[in-house]
Amino acid sequence: MRQMFPSTVLVACLLGIALCCESDRSESQDTDDDDSNSSGDADTDADTDVDADSDADSDGDADGDGDTDGVVLSYIWIANTEEGTLSKVDTTSLIEVGRYRTSPLVESDPSRTSVNLEGDAVVTNRNPDDGVSSVTKFVASEDRCVDKNSNGTIETSTGPGDVRPWGQDECMVWHTELRPDGTDDAIGARATAWDGEDFLWIGTCPAIGGQTSRDFVFKLDGTTGQILDRAETPFCAYGGAIDGEGGFWIANFSLLGGTALARIDTTTLAIETHDISGAYGICVDSQGRVWTTDSSRVSRFDPSTGVATESAQLDGLIMGRGIAVGVKDTPSEGSIWVAETDGRLIEVDEETMAHKKTVELEDGAAQTIGVAVDYEGYVWVVSRSANAAYKVDPTTYAVQSVTIGEAPYTYSDMTGMQLYNVDPIVE
Repeated sequence: MRQMFPSTVLVACLLGIALCCESDRSESQDTDDDDSNSSGDADTDADTDVDADSDADSDGDADGDGDTDGVVLSYIWIANTEEGTLSKVDTTSLIEVGRYRTSPLVESDPSRTSVNLEGDAVVTNRNPDDGVSSVTKFVASEDRCVDKNSNGTIETSTGPGDVRPWGQDECMVWHTELRPDGTDDAIGARATAWDGEDFLWIGTCPAIGGQTSRDFVFKLDGTTGQILDRAETPFCAYGGAIDGEGGFWIANFSLLGGTALARIDTTTLAIETHDISGAYGICVDSQGRVWTTDSSRVSRFDPSTGVATESAQLDGLIMGRGIAVGVKDTPSEGSIWVAETDGRLIEVDEETMAHKKTVELEDGAAQTIGVAVDYEGYVWVVSRSANAAYKVDPTTYAVQSVTIGEAPYTYSDMTGMQLYNVDPIVE
């Protein structure tokens, strides 16, 4: 069902888009404290041929400059919820190379991020105190930024100490407010995912913030930010992920009760629901199976059979938050990775659903909410309380960290590898 992509974009995917699995605000320790406050919510390459290409250099673009068709590779994009900013971190060097304001509001409450097949990111602003939910796009490569003041220079953030005033960073290319029925209601946008055709899907979950607005899903043009369509959904879209057959899966936060899983056809907007035990994190594997977290277990739903399978209670899993599938042809393949709320990373076998490993991150790494896998297969976990992201080697389980902004959350696909895993162009 997908369009075929230019080979340069495919190489970009293989080389290193970066994003992460899922985020919300400071959720109370074992519930969604996502809305409990009013603030804006050296590594060693394990691959033999890291760039998975046939050229003689190690960067995949045949010229040795480390990029492909102008696409800068290998970033993870993390929303700093209480700071109202977005961090862009180089996954190989662990250096934060950019930090950006996510909306014109002081308390914009950024939460989810998502990365497309060119490495560009969007960030969803969830429950701003003074305004509506919104989405903002940042491009990864300066040659695709926009010289807004026509001075011949791209003026953009160079790191955490260089946050440009709103509207002045020239790698921010569009900002769209989400308004159902033309109202000014803040609607609690959460679930966020690119598809493989450069459309963006945003679902809302107003009930978490105590709002009474209806639940919606929006379809946006990824190039312009224009809202192309929308549909009312039967329940809260707390988290979301794209499958390889043109479906946007949304998970209803388990504490809200009721049916927990739905698939929205990205062509017709037809919705089908599935009654599973509950959900928090969500991701889709290369076989189209939908994985969710719920308390001390994970669930796997197979759309081809309509059967949901729960794992046994997992050792060390007090409450599962974000969830991510391992990346093809990397050491993370074959495992499902779960962010445990109390500073741990849980590894689960993708086929048997058995517990494989519990990784302790470091003291102070509580409220570990978002998780994602980068193109080399390293697993990233975001800690809201430690203001840090942790990079875990899936083979040795060695842990490295990088300090980012205040109260990072990011419960979504922060690296683009979720999309890479399911898109048919890589088959």
